[in-house]
Amino acid sequence: MNLTQWFDNILTTGWQAANELLTPSQLELVRTIRIKNAKLIDLRADLLSHAVVLLVNLVRKNDDYSEVEITLQVYPTGDDVYLPPNFKLIVLSENEVFKEVTARSEDRIIQCQFEGELGEEFTVQLVLDEAVITEIFVI
Repeated sequence: MNLTQWFDNILTTGWQAANELLTPSQLELVRTIRIKNAKLIDLRADLLSHAVVLLVNLVRKNDDYSEVEITLQVYPTGDDVYLPPNFKLIVLSENEVFKEVTARSEDRIIQCQFEGELGEEFTVQLVLDEAVITEIFVI
């Protein structure tokens, strides 16, 4: 998925504006950032379904737009107040773990932030036990 298309309001299937998936109290946790889109993701682990929202915030760092600041956030959905313990948000760059964040027992959100340049590719994995959902992005 090409993230720079988001600056032109072009979203791929499954992605939508963050305010369509998050509650008002969750949206308060989101920094005011130019572009923020989200996707509902369903992980099945231990015969249970755990739905989460992956939110991606993009900020152009300079006038020529070659650098983009990316913030990834994961929120629980529905009646869940907290993320499942040991839920992982992993960012891979060139098939190597670049960032990894693990939810604790009472985390309402997990996030990581990094910068990238146009054309760079990274992979996001959402992991709960044996369940893994992978999203591939190009800046």
